[in-house]
Amino acid sequence: MREKIEKQMDEYMEKYLSLYPFSGSIAAIYKGEVVFNKAYGLASIELDVPNTPQTKHKIWSVTKQFTAAAILMLEERGLLKVEDSLKKYFSDCVALDERITIHHLLTHTSGLFNSSEIKDNSFHVLPQKTADLLKWHTALMGDKLLSHEYIDKMNTDYMNNYGYGVEVSEVDGKCIVEHGGGYEGFYAYLARRLDDDFAGAVITNYGFGEGVGILNDAIKDITLGNPYEMPAKPPVHEIDRHLLDEYIGKYEDEHFPVDYELKRVGDELHLIRMKYGNGPFILPVYPISDTELQHTWTDETYELGKTDDGIPTLLGIKKLDTTQVSLDESKNNNTI
Repeated sequence: MREKIEKQMDEYMEKYLSLYPFSGSIAAIYKGEVVFNKAYGLASIELDVPNTPQTKHKIWSVTKQFTAAAILMLEERGLLKVEDSLKKYFSDCVALDERITIHHLLTHTSGLFNSSEIKDNSFHVLPQKTADLLKWHTALMGDKLLSHEYIDKMNTDYMNNYGYGVEVSEVDGKCIVEHGGGYEGFYAYLARRLDDDFAGAVITNYGFGEGVGILNDAIKDITLGNPYEMPAKPPVHEIDRHLLDEYIGKYEDEHFPVDYELKRVGDELHLIRMKYGNGPFILPVYPISDTELQHTWTDETYELGKTDDGIPTLLGIKKLDTTQVSLDESKNNNTI
């Protein structure tokens, strides 16, 4: 079985890499057997060091489920309860609302601010290998870490399809537990189909995240014998110029300064991303429909839309009122 999966996946990746760059690792486990585990691209461009299945990568938010499992292990041993107030453990934090519990932290429902919104912050995480995530799947499929009762507690949808450190959904009547994470050029995605005893993990150090989900879907469909399509680059869509003009401009997220700008540069379209203080990044794009832009050389799409009151949106972010921006800039430029 492994040989067949490897052959099909190799054919898929050969086509994918002829269209898009990818650097990282892909691995999958099915019913206890590792059926795919290969690496692509470079771990270091400067030193010309290739990625291998043993190369370690940062996985960012995928680590939330490790924290959740550790908390549940403590609860199972009677050392705490997820219903405990944080005040019990952080009594010196005067401003902390005593109504906030561990459960609220694990399910992202505490109301506390997101630490990633702090400008110029730094994170220190332990890097993981691609295959380490498959070991994690195996441990959670049995009772090595937690009893089935607490595994079910972890994988319960408490709000907005979110459990304890994992996103929980149902597809075709089957339970899907997954999570992605990305920052500082690394993206990771771990998807576990519990009813099929399958897990796929994709990690990249290339800096673009959408492809990890696409490649994870590919290894999942190939492993489970589902229909799948070979990679293909979308053709250019001749979007109406007046419609496109409506989307040209700056887009602001409520938590950050200007996040994106869509602008014309000669005959090209540039999507400029300024986020988390790491920007600006200039992303060359082209329209593939009236509501989608495609990155010119990576497997990334960007959704266009409008609010109910007709304000253009990019990736769900509202376009700035250019009239108001001009007024604000004028005020800031006034001198005495």
